[in-house]
Amino acid sequence: MFEIGIALNILHYFFNRFLVVPISFIAGLGWWGAFFIALTGDILQMFLYFYILEGAGVNKKIGRLLSKRLPSQYAVEKTKMVKKVRRMGYLGITILSAMPVYLGGMYSAVLVSHLMHLNRKKSYLFLTVGSIIGSAILVIGLSVIWDLIKSLIY
Repeated sequence: MFEIGIALNILHYFFNRFLVVPISFIAGLGWWGAFFIALTGDILQMFLYFYILEGAGVNKKIGRLLSKRLPSQYAVEKTKMVKKVRRMGYLGITILSAMPVYLGGMYSAVLVSHLMHLNRKKSYLFLTVGSIIGSAILVIGLSVIWDLIKSLIY
Protein backbone atom coordinates (compact mmCIF):
# COMPACT_ATOMS: atom_id res chain seq x y z
CA MET A 1 0.00 0.00 0.00
CA PHE A 2 2.88 2.36 0.74
CA GLU A 3 4.12 1.96 -2.85
CA ILE A 4 0.67 2.82 -4.18
CA GLY A 5 0.69 5.96 -2.03
CA ILE A 6 4.06 7.03 -3.43
CA ALA A 7 2.94 6.38 -7.01
CA LEU A 8 -0.25 8.37 -6.47
CA ASN A 9 1.70 11.23 -4.92
CA ILE A 10 3.93 11.34 -7.99
CA LEU A 11 0.84 11.35 -10.22
CA HIS A 12 -0.49 14.26 -8.18
CA TYR A 13 2.24 16.56 -9.53
CA PHE A 14 1.11 16.04 -13.10
CA PHE A 15 -2.64 15.45 -12.81
CA ASN A 16 -3.75 17.21 -9.60
CA ARG A 17 -6.02 15.82 -6.91
CA PHE A 18 -9.00 15.61 -9.25
CA LEU A 19 -7.51 12.46 -10.80
CA VAL A 20 -5.52 11.15 -7.82
CA VAL A 21 -8.46 10.94 -5.40
CA PRO A 22 -10.62 8.65 -7.61
CA ILE A 23 -7.61 6.44 -8.31
CA SER A 24 -7.00 6.22 -4.56
CA PHE A 25 -10.56 4.98 -4.07
CA ILE A 26 -10.16 2.43 -6.85
CA ALA A 27 -6.85 1.26 -5.34
CA GLY A 28 -8.69 0.62 -2.07
CA LEU A 29 -7.01 3.27 0.06
CA GLY A 30 -10.31 4.56 1.41
CA TRP A 31 -11.24 8.15 1.93
CA TRP A 32 -8.67 8.85 4.66
CA GLY A 33 -5.90 7.53 2.41
CA ALA A 34 -7.17 9.57 -0.54
CA PHE A 35 -7.40 12.69 1.63
CA PHE A 36 -3.88 12.20 3.00
CA ILE A 37 -2.39 11.69 -0.47
CA ALA A 38 -4.22 14.72 -1.90
CA LEU A 39 -3.17 16.92 1.01
CA THR A 40 0.44 15.72 1.00
CA GLY A 41 0.71 16.25 -2.74
CA ASP A 42 -0.68 19.78 -2.49
CA ILE A 43 1.63 20.77 0.34
CA LEU A 44 4.70 19.38 -1.42
CA GLN A 45 3.66 21.20 -4.59
CA MET A 46 3.26 24.43 -2.63
CA PHE A 47 6.84 24.30 -1.38
CA LEU A 48 8.15 23.26 -4.80
CA TYR A 49 6.36 26.12 -6.58
CA PHE A 50 7.58 28.70 -4.06
CA TYR A 51 11.10 27.31 -4.47
CA ILE A 52 10.89 27.62 -8.26
CA LEU A 53 9.35 31.11 -8.18
CA GLU A 54 11.99 32.37 -5.79
CA GLY A 55 14.60 31.33 -8.35
CA ALA A 56 16.44 29.09 -5.93
CA GLY A 57 19.03 27.75 -8.30
CA VAL A 58 16.84 25.67 -10.58
CA ASN A 59 19.02 24.65 -13.48
CA LYS A 60 18.03 25.60 -17.02
CA LYS A 61 17.04 22.11 -18.11
CA ILE A 62 14.48 21.73 -15.30
CA GLY A 63 13.33 25.31 -15.89
CA ARG A 64 12.64 24.60 -19.57
CA LEU A 65 10.78 21.40 -18.74
CA LEU A 66 8.59 23.16 -16.18
CA SER A 67 7.93 26.14 -18.45
CA LYS A 68 6.46 23.75 -21.02
CA ARG A 69 4.28 22.00 -18.39
CA LEU A 70 3.01 25.00 -16.42
CA PRO A 71 1.12 28.03 -17.71
CA SER A 72 3.19 31.20 -17.99
CA GLN A 73 3.06 33.90 -15.34
CA TYR A 74 1.53 36.29 -17.86
CA ALA A 75 -1.23 33.83 -18.84
CA VAL A 76 -2.18 33.20 -15.22
CA GLU A 77 -2.12 36.91 -14.29
CA LYS A 78 -4.58 37.86 -17.03
CA THR A 79 -7.37 35.46 -16.03
CA LYS A 80 -10.51 36.94 -14.44
CA MET A 81 -10.23 34.60 -11.46
CA VAL A 82 -6.69 35.68 -10.60
CA LYS A 83 -7.67 39.34 -10.87
CA LYS A 84 -10.47 38.76 -8.35
CA VAL A 85 -8.19 36.76 -6.07
CA ARG A 86 -5.61 39.54 -6.03
CA ARG A 87 -8.23 41.89 -4.60
CA MET A 88 -9.14 39.39 -1.86
CA GLY A 89 -5.58 38.80 -0.57
CA TYR A 90 -5.09 35.85 1.79
CA LEU A 91 -8.72 34.75 1.56
CA GLY A 92 -8.37 34.75 -2.21
CA ILE A 93 -5.35 32.46 -2.24
CA THR A 94 -7.16 30.15 0.20
CA ILE A 95 -10.12 29.86 -2.16
CA LEU A 96 -7.88 29.47 -5.20
CA SER A 97 -5.80 26.71 -3.59
CA ALA A 98 -9.00 24.82 -2.68
CA MET A 99 -10.01 24.50 -6.33
CA PRO A 100 -9.27 21.10 -7.91
CA VAL A 101 -8.40 22.38 -11.37
CA TYR A 102 -5.65 20.94 -13.55
CA LEU A 103 -2.43 22.86 -12.89
CA GLY A 104 -4.52 25.68 -11.55
CA GLY A 105 -5.41 25.56 -7.91
CA MET A 106 -2.18 25.35 -5.96
CA TYR A 107 0.06 26.63 -8.77
CA SER A 108 -2.09 29.71 -9.38
CA ALA A 109 -2.50 30.38 -5.65
CA VAL A 110 1.26 30.24 -5.07
CA LEU A 111 1.87 32.40 -8.13
CA VAL A 112 -0.66 35.03 -6.98
CA SER A 113 0.82 34.98 -3.48
CA HIS A 114 4.28 35.48 -4.97
CA LEU A 115 3.15 38.29 -7.29
CA MET A 116 1.36 40.10 -4.46
CA HIS A 117 4.45 39.80 -2.24
CA LEU A 118 2.36 38.32 0.57
CA ASN A 119 4.10 37.16 3.74
CA ARG A 120 5.39 33.70 2.92
CA LYS A 121 4.67 32.10 6.32
CA LYS A 122 1.09 33.38 6.30
CA SER A 123 0.75 32.21 2.72
CA TYR A 124 1.85 28.70 3.73
CA LEU A 125 -0.86 28.66 6.39
CA PHE A 126 -3.64 29.96 4.14
CA LEU A 127 -2.63 27.75 1.21
CA THR A 128 -2.60 24.69 3.49
CA VAL A 129 -6.06 25.56 4.85
CA GLY A 130 -7.30 25.92 1.27
CA SER A 131 -5.82 22.55 0.39
CA ILE A 132 -7.47 20.93 3.42
CA ILE A 133 -10.85 22.39 2.46
CA GLY A 134 -10.53 21.49 -1.21
CA SER A 135 -9.27 17.97 -0.53
CA ALA A 136 -12.01 17.34 2.03
CA ILE A 137 -14.77 18.53 -0.30
CA LEU A 138 -13.44 16.44 -3.17
CA VAL A 139 -12.85 13.30 -1.08
CA ILE A 140 -16.23 13.44 0.69
CA GLY A 141 -18.07 14.18 -2.55
CA LEU A 142 -16.34 11.42 -4.48
CA SER A 143 -16.78 9.02 -1.56
CA VAL A 144 -20.54 9.51 -1.70
CA ILE A 145 -20.56 9.07 -5.48
CA TRP A 146 -18.34 5.98 -5.21
CA ASP A 147 -20.65 4.41 -2.59
CA LEU A 148 -23.65 5.16 -4.80
CA ILE A 149 -22.00 3.51 -7.80
CA LYS A 150 -21.06 0.45 -5.74
CA SER A 151 -24.62 0.14 -4.40
CA LEU A 152 -26.02 0.29 -7.94
CA ILE A 153 -23.59 -2.36 -9.20
CA TYR A 154 -24.06 -4.83 -6.35
